[in-house]
This record gives sequence, structure tokens and C-alpha cells, in this order.
Amino acid sequence: EVYKYASKLYQRNKYTTVLDLGCGPPTKMHHYFAPLNGCCALADQPTTEKLASEIFPNAKFYGVDLNTPIGCLQDQKFDMIICADVIEHLSRPDHLLSTIRENLSSQGKAIISTPNRDVRRGPDNLQPDNPAHVREWNKPELKRFIEESGFEVISQESVPIERLPTWKDWLRR
Repeated sequence: EVYKYASKLYQRNKYTTVLDLGCGPPTKMHHYFAPLNGCCALADQPTTEKLASEIFPNAKFYGVDLNTPIGCLQDQKFDMIICADVIEHLSRPDHLLSTIRENLSSQGKAIISTPNRDVRRGPDNLQPDNPAHVREWNKPELKRFIEESGFEVISQESVPIERLPTWKDWLRR
């Protein structure tokens, strides 16, 4: 849902450049952005480069450590930056926001998604159930963190969580 939303925003605003920051295997990025005109760039750990170039060979790849300050990736800034389910994996999410600031054009938009801790496990459960997650956020925490980093939060949306039916769902039917 994040990449589908981003591609519609990209087209509606007639953007020409997009960066997927923390892309992992860029299958969704390729699906939604390869057919569009423009410059697509990917950034993630250097170990991801081979797989990323196989999946999305026309995209420029930058090998980065998102827990460190990165600075500008290229001379031209990006119209859109996507960080889909990345921030919860970082011990230094402030560096991620600095990287966005350094690489986003003045009229650009950043899309940051993360699982909502309150929806997933309830507001009183602060321990991530995914061992790869350093910190999970709820909506007010994420908004406050982003705004305190100097950004304006234009919209904060919830997208559906795909899950398999549980035995309780089957009993209800």
C-alpha cells in the first residue's frame, strides 16, 4: 500500500526523481516505479546492491549505513523519498531524518511508514516482537519525533495490515 500510494503521489505531482531509502530487495519499488518516467534511486546496505541491481537494473544504487550521517547522495535532490518500514530497524533514526533532509528537494515529499505498535500489540506493550526492530512507534510518537526533527507532517495515514485469519476468525464465521 505504501508504494502504491507513493506512485500515485509521484504521478499527480509530476515528480521526476525518487529515492527508496532502505530499499531492501526493491520488488515493490520496481513494480510501481519502473513503468514511470524519471530517475529512480535505491539506497541500502552495500550487501543489498547485487540483489537490488538484479531486481531493478535501471535504478542507481547507493550503498549506505542508515545509522550514520550520510549527507548528499548526488548533486540533484530528490522530489520524493520513500522509507517503507525502515525507521524501526535503526538505533539512530535521527540520522535517517538528516539523510532525508539532505537529499529532499525543497518542494519534495518524504513518505515514512512503520508498523503501528499500538495496533499490533496494544499501547502497553513496549517490547518489539520482531527481533530486528530496535524501536517500534505509535502514531503520536512518530509524528512528534518527525516534527521535532524540523519536518512538517502533512498527513498521517493507516494502511491495512494483511494477516491470515486466526482460529477465532474462523469460529466467528
